[in-house]
Amino acid sequence: MKKVFAAGELLIDFMGARPDVSMKDCDTFIKKAGGAPPNALAALCKLGGKGYLASRVGQDPFGDFLIEECEKYGIDLSMVKKDPSHFTTVAFVSLTSSGERDFIFAKGAHSYIAYEDINEDILRDCEIFHFGAATGLLDSKTHETYNLLLDYARKNNKLISFDANYRYDFWKQDTDLFINRANEYISKSHLIKLSEEEAFVLSGKNNIYEAGQFFVDLGTTLVLITLSEKGTLVYMKDFNEIIPSIKVDCIDSTGAGDAFIGAFLYQISIRDDVEDIFNDKNLLKKAVAYANKAGAICCKSLGAMESMPTAKEMDLDI
Repeated sequence: MKKVFAAGELLIDFMGARPDVSMKDCDTFIKKAGGAPPNALAALCKLGGKGYLASRVGQDPFGDFLIEECEKYGIDLSMVKKDPSHFTTVAFVSLTSSGERDFIFAKGAHSYIAYEDINEDILRDCEIFHFGAATGLLDSKTHETYNLLLDYARKNNKLISFDANYRYDFWKQDTDLFINRANEYISKSHLIKLSEEEAFVLSGKNNIYEAGQFFVDLGTTLVLITLSEKGTLVYMKDFNEIIPSIKVDCIDSTGAGDAFIGAFLYQISIRDDVEDIFNDKNLLKKAVAYANKAGAICCKSLGAMESMPTAKEMDLDI
């Protein structure tokens, strides 16, 4: 089995306890573990994969809670450091009745991930490197580390995965900077995962197929554009098809995209050769259908990490 490495924000999601209440009016929140990279690794590990996280939390009760939660799911946390100078990052999330979200974000320790925190013996052992742009492309020490890790992955022939994780509130003052930085990562990645909105923002197109071609022209090999309940567009130079998803009653969409990419990376990690997914279209379609199901199951309950499906749940008819 191939090992997967990811770095990025590990944070507390304070989820509004009542749906369809605005952030201003919400008065009760439920504490959950979150962050796009650890969410993806939780999905991978709950399915039976091997995931390694580099991050920072505060030297505080929230940091302790996050470490305990991640350990439950089998994520290797040997590169997660407790920072005595910065608090644990938190996000407050309110949900609509359909499970969509609004949030407020308070940056903390995760912005200070240093390359010195990284164990290069682990990097050598990991064949798949996953990058998420939720906060990794914002100006910070973590962004500098991200760039060094991307260079390492390219120089050492690792499989590179990139999730756009666009957050308007982070980039509304400089969307062009986000587009430039994200597209640079896309040009250096073997596979990318985007929502329909992210595909349009980053490509400047208003058609998913034109967007797919745009990203292939940038240099990536495999484009996965998630289309909510409709499924996922798989786009490659010589192949494109929408793989349908399954229908569920959505309670909370938080983490659904992370569940998708974590499950897809799991499907790559169990192959003898990571190139198999790219070369066998039937295998690719099955892997995307599997990832679609993981994302759908994640929507059925509140919170991200704990909502990631287990291998047993994936075997059930939903």
